[in-house]
Amino acid sequence: MNRNADGSVDITLSHAMPENTENWLPIGETEFHLFLRIYKPDWNALRGWQPPTVCVKSPQI
Repeated sequence: MNRNADGSVDITLSHAMPENTENWLPIGETEFHLFLRIYKPDWNALRGWQPPTVCVKSPQI
């Protein structure tokens, strides 16, 4: 995973291979559901934690 200068990570989820394949995760052509799972979290570390922001961008055509 390549990080942005601010430490964030942009991940591209798409069926078609993008021009820039860094941080690309291929998905199927049909409906897609995004889930976040946290296994055995340290509850003290999660105090005040915010889940990541998910933004939808139109494909570059």
